[in-house]
Amino acid sequence: MSEEIDLAQRLAADLGRVSWPAAEQIRREAKRRSRRTAFAASFCVLLLLSGVWVGTARPFHRSAPVETFAAAPRPVATTIGPGDPAWIPPEALLTPEDVGPGLVASRLSVDQNRPAGSRFLGHLLIAADQRNRQQRDARAS
Repeated sequence: MSEEIDLAQRLAADLGRVSWPAAEQIRREAKRRSRRTAFAASFCVLLLLSGVWVGTARPFHRSAPVETFAAAPRPVATTIGPGDPAWIPPEALLTPEDVGPGLVASRLSVDQNRPAGSRFLGHLLIAADQRNRQQRDARAS
């Protein structure tokens, strides 16, 4: 108990030696800090809103089109012919005889207007249909 009294007396003595500013001066400083904080917060909000406005409304946008140095896109050929580096001659492609009997039902024509993936998928579907027919015929007999 004496230790608590001793601590309380030491704190009171130390606080008595501190020179506190007058109450009016503390209030003035608090008011000044509050004004500064309010000004800084409103300035940040104004800066943020003006950034959004400049970014979306583009107030400095020129009415005349700006010349750019980007090259115009080249027209792309839609078909591949013998003069094209990607050309594969029909003689180099596999034929039904190369693959073996029963795997290719008929020769498919290539439609240049369809994407390559759909041609591949078509070949897979035909092969799967053929395999299903063979299995069905094998079960029936």
